[in-house]
Amino acid sequence: APARADFAVAYRVDLNELKKGARAGDLLTFDFYTDEGCTQLSDSAEVSAESIEVVSRLKLQRVKGADKPPKVAELQHTFSGKPFPVFQQKTLDGKDISNKYFSDKTVLVNIWASWCITCLVEHPFLESLAEDINIVGVNYKDDPKNASDWLAKHGNFFTVNIHDPQGNLAIDLGVTGAPESFLVVNGKIISHIIGEMNQRKWEQHFAPNL
Repeated sequence: APARADFAVAYRVDLNELKKGARAGDLLTFDFYTDEGCTQLSDSAEVSAESIEVVSRLKLQRVKGADKPPKVAELQHTFSGKPFPVFQQKTLDGKDISNKYFSDKTVLVNIWASWCITCLVEHPFLESLAEDINIVGVNYKDDPKNASDWLAKHGNFFTVNIHDPQGNLAIDLGVTGAPESFLVVNGKIISHIIGEMNQRKWEQHFAPNL
């Protein structure tokens, strides 16, 4: 096992890389992996409300076989009920849509693209979620034909897909890339994660708010 000091240095390096995309109030979640079976341990750190400085809440421990730096798993922006951004755009099938669509609904908004490998990884889990919650896609910086072909091949469970070819809506949402997911309730953003949606993240960040 590495010395405690070595482990702390590696941890700080990962935080510094991620701070560029952090905002006050953000929640940073980390996964630690050992060499023996990739055992996962989770903990978190929070960005200070006063400044964009990461405040560690991790207790650095010696983990058997953990000779690699901690892996940053996700960054969750804290929206605290902020309204969904005002927008007026087209869906992938050419219909008009605006932020008013969300005013009286509970939906999961998923940022995706046909060129996004991780979007394909999370697709089966999102499909299972679609049995219980409406999922609205935001097709991010994508060619509409490529997006439509991708949906035809892998399955289209989306209630509607907003076409965002220039990423304008994504910018207003604070999106850093695909995939990302937002829980929107009656026009307000309640939860948000960056990266792959899976069972653990759903249960931790979204299900408690439904």
